[in-house]
Amino acid sequence: MYCENKCNNLHGCRKRGFPLNNCIGCYCNIEHFISPTCDVYPANEHISCGTKNFFKSKWKTSYLKHTNVTRSCFYLIKSSNGKKVAVTIKSLILQPQCICHKCGLIIFYRSDWSILPLRLCGNQSNVKIPPLNKEVYIIFDDFGLPNSFSITYRNA
Repeated sequence: MYCENKCNNLHGCRKRGFPLNNCIGCYCNIEHFISPTCDVYPANEHISCGTKNFFKSKWKTSYLKHTNVTRSCFYLIKSSNGKKVAVTIKSLILQPQCICHKCGLIIFYRSDWSILPLRLCGNQSNVKIPPLNKEVYIIFDDFGLPNSFSITYRNA
C-alpha cells in the first residue's frame, strides 16, 4: 500500500496514515492524529475540555463529563489490564445550530481504526458502544457553541 518499501526510514504510519513522498513523515488521513507516524494524540488546549486527556479503564465504572464545552476535545481510554473497554454515552447535548460534520462525538472503538468511526450528532442518551478493543479514542468536535456530554467507561 502506498509504496511501503520506498521509505525504509519510517517504521510505519499508524491509524490510516501513509508515507509522504519525501519520506520525512506520514500524512495522517485522520485529522486528529499528528505526524510523524500518526500515533500522537493532540492535547486539550481549552479549559472546557478539562486538563486530562488520557484515562485508564478498570472493572469499576468511571465517568467523563464536561459541560459548556466550546472547543474540540480529545480523550484516550485504555484498558488497565488488556481487557476490552465498554463505553456508554449517557448524554450528548448539542445546540440546535450544530452541523453534524462539524459538531458531535467521534468514537474510534474498533481494533481496526481504518474503519470509519462512530459519529454521534444531535441530542443522544444511553448509547452503548460495544466493547471491541482495549483502546477507545473519543473526539468531541465543537466550533464554539456551549455543548455538553457525559460518558461512562469500564473494562468489559
